[in-house]
Amino acid sequence: MGWKQAISRLWLVGLLAASFGTWADANADSEERRLCLGFESEPIVRLGEYLVTQADVDAFLVARVPEEDRAAVLMSPDRIGQLLQNLLLRQGLSDRARREGLFDQPLVQAQLIQAVDHALGRIYQEHFQAEIELDSYEDVAREIYMTRTRQFAGAPTVDFRHLLIGVEGLRSETEAMKLILELHERVSAGEPIEELAVEYSEDPSVAENGGLFRDVPVTNLVSQVRAVVSETPAGELADPVRSSFGWHLVVPVAHHDPEPVPWEEARDQALEMARNQHRSAAVERLLRDLQDAPPEFAAGSIEQLLRRYGLSGEDAPSIQSLIDEMDDA
Repeated sequence: MGWKQAISRLWLVGLLAASFGTWADANADSEERRLCLGFESEPIVRLGEYLVTQADVDAFLVARVPEEDRAAVLMSPDRIGQLLQNLLLRQGLSDRARREGLFDQPLVQAQLIQAVDHALGRIYQEHFQAEIELDSYEDVAREIYMTRTRQFAGAPTVDFRHLLIGVEGLRSETEAMKLILELHERVSAGEPIEELAVEYSEDPSVAENGGLFRDVPVTNLVSQVRAVVSETPAGELADPVRSSFGWHLVVPVAHHDPEPVPWEEARDQALEMARNQHRSAAVERLLRDLQDAPPEFAAGSIEQLLRRYGLSGEDAPSIQSLIDEMDDA
């Protein structure tokens, strides 16, 4: 069969023979893991002995490119060309590894099998979640919305008076600190911060608002100002605080609790929470089923593992502690 026709290509043959004492047969000193994979697909491009097929490209796109972006990749000569070139180069590097005997090393084969286990496990989990997907999460979402009201509230807001003393290109850090401390003392002594803000503040908005901000979501403030605004009671002057904008003086005027978000606005978030809750519970049950049988440790295997890494077998964790840890995981 020519390469222009459908081909069958062996992708990976793995054999792992790791030495350890076995519980099944007292005379055996190893166990074997073997993996053989292959697929058949139509070819796209060949470079010498290396070949990229339709299935190669499909596998790359599914694993690496979001579904909504795949058309853009395929319609771009640069991107699809680079993709095909990379797949050919990967085959070339893999072929060099086999020729130099790396593929035959048990440790390398163990790494390859683990990579397949990881990928196939992820694929199965996605398949499993798709299989258990409910037709509608509306009722569960409404229940979540009603019972977890705080999670669907907006950010708390605050009214506050503000004065900013800049540093960058305006004055030295020492001069800025001296001025902000002087203004802090004057406000503490009774001078209205709004009057000082009009005279001294370098906040660009001071000409419009006189340094008074109303109903500002706390999350919109820079972290340093957010901290003092949140921690200072209304009507009290906060200590000066430095941010990347300069030095701030702040007097909170009023703190406002977050307003509940209407169901229409919260619906998408609640549906996603309901879906994730259902998926998480199902996956947790699946993992518990997979761990239903108790683990069995080969005699002396943990001590042997430690010795291979230059550690004392006397310090090996107890088998019971490992079993307990695996049960809790």
